[in-house]
Amino acid sequence: MTTNMKSYILMLLVFTGLLVSCDSDSESVPQGTGTLVVRMTDAPFPYEMVAEANVTVFKIDARLKDGEIPEEGMEGDPGDPVEAGSPFIVLMEEEIPLNLLELTNGITAKLAELEVPAGSYDLVRIYVRGVNVVLKDGTTYDLKVPSGEQTGIKVFIKPELVVAGGLTTDLLLDFDVSRSFVAKGSLNSPQGINGFNYKPVIKATNNSIAGTLSGRVTTVLEDETVLGLEGAEVSVYAADTLNTTTFTDADGGYTVMGLLAGTYEVDVNLEGYEPAFAEDVNIIAANRTTLDFELTALEEPAIEPGAAIRINAGGPAFSFDGLDWATDDNFDGGIAFSNPVAIANTTNTELYQSERYADNGTLIYEIPVADGDYNVNLHFAEIFYGLPGAGSGGGEGSRVFDIDIENGQEQLSGYDITVEAGGAATAVVESFTGVAVSDGFLTITLTSVEDNAKISGIEVLQP
Repeated sequence: MTTNMKSYILMLLVFTGLLVSCDSDSESVPQGTGTLVVRMTDAPFPYEMVAEANVTVFKIDARLKDGEIPEEGMEGDPGDPVEAGSPFIVLMEEEIPLNLLELTNGITAKLAELEVPAGSYDLVRIYVRGVNVVLKDGTTYDLKVPSGEQTGIKVFIKPELVVAGGLTTDLLLDFDVSRSFVAKGSLNSPQGINGFNYKPVIKATNNSIAGTLSGRVTTVLEDETVLGLEGAEVSVYAADTLNTTTFTDADGGYTVMGLLAGTYEVDVNLEGYEPAFAEDVNIIAANRTTLDFELTALEEPAIEPGAAIRINAGGPAFSFDGLDWATDDNFDGGIAFSNPVAIANTTNTELYQSERYADNGTLIYEIPVADGDYNVNLHFAEIFYGLPGAGSGGGEGSRVFDIDIENGQEQLSGYDITVEAGGAATAVVESFTGVAVSDGFLTITLTSVEDNAKISGIEVLQP
């Protein structure tokens, strides 16, 4: 005997996928049919530079672990140890394109409705294609789907979803965008992003035994005006394990669905503000818990007139000729390397004996500064090619890269240290004046053309 089961799929920006089912007071296997509602939501994604995070769902099926098996509508792959001996029921099979960024803070998208057998469901498979990310400047990155198109993305339902005869059940699929779409490069500007890796992270929750967390993240201005903060990341932890994340909307509001009853820790982070957290946050099944946060703004970093930031790329802090060089910091990617070779054209040998080089094509420095105009000196020396050892056969043309400062304000293309310095183990400095910073970070991007881009030192000076 089958039960009347309605299946809906809703997608939220919290990136949560949701399958709806109904609870049963009996521990025995339910008989008949029940209504299953499947909803998808999303655990959020840093969206200030992203216009769309798109997926096309074209099929969803669920594994009936315990229950009466009908003669039709079941699928299974006996060769798969996860699926062997347990039939799958197709919940939907049509192409439905979804922009996950439109499904946030409690918004869901219904994908299907159908009848299914009563029983316990412990696994869903989600089949997707057409995955891409579109930035607000129109740049589109088409992403490879590891297995979601051929075999489906397998998501276990914990605890199992029980569909009881004649009742409606909700299953929430939490599609965590922030962990599923991993940006490559710098996140401080669209120009710094050079692609995304797609590694789907989806959580399935029985919404009938789950609760909701919502609230508002604000700050108080000097005139005592309360301002909602957009883009604050709200992270929910269970027993020190990240459960899900979301981001606040334009008014500072947030909503996290599909949390099982229990106690959680909630952390809130936003660039430019002191982080905040709350412990022992109690979530009650089928109820909404309200939790607000007030963040305190950090003092803006500033360089006093005539002062400077000096970074020893790839090396430790040191002092030379009355100037202090800080240990390597504020970098994204790259590997440190050093060679205690004598350096020509400088008396500051220590600075040029270390470097940080790009190991994956791009090396980025994001140096926090107050908004304003700066002079920038970049220090280079070739300490690998053209010298005894593994790089002895190299020389001009062995290492070529592009230099970009603050998103195109200053650029050098096809930069060859050996050519510009006049040889290996020779210091050379490239200077740039009047670099305007308006986002709180001075961005320096080195992009490899031939072999690995590299740098030995960075100076940021206020005129």
